[in-house]
Amino acid sequence: VEAGGVGLYAVAAGDFTLDVPGQPVAAYVYWSARYPGPNEGDAQVKISLNGGAPIDIAAVESIVSFQGKTSTIYKHYYTYRSADVKALLADVTPGQITVRASDLKPGEAHGVSMVVI
Repeated sequence: VEAGGVGLYAVAAGDFTLDVPGQPVAAYVYWSARYPGPNEGDAQVKISLNGGAPIDIAAVESIVSFQGKTSTIYKHYYTYRSADVKALLADVTPGQITVRASDLKPGEAHGVSMVVI
């Protein structure tokens, strides 16, 4: 199992590297963020592999970990999971894989990660 990720709170995009020594059995993308209103979350993120074109990744599952008022601000915290994206890794040579994550709302995104099994 290999996992990596990047925080995106103050930036629009970020990179991380995974060392995948063989053929993946499964791979998932996870991301989380905070939003001022309900149902305003980013149920989609973009990733690119080894400098390739950005690929849209849609969430198949979302979890609301907190909804409510803190101080005077309403906040809604979401965590998302993609479907199995191992097919995206089929054309990538095993070894070091650089993942670029982008397209989440700046200032609200927590980060993006990928887990490869």
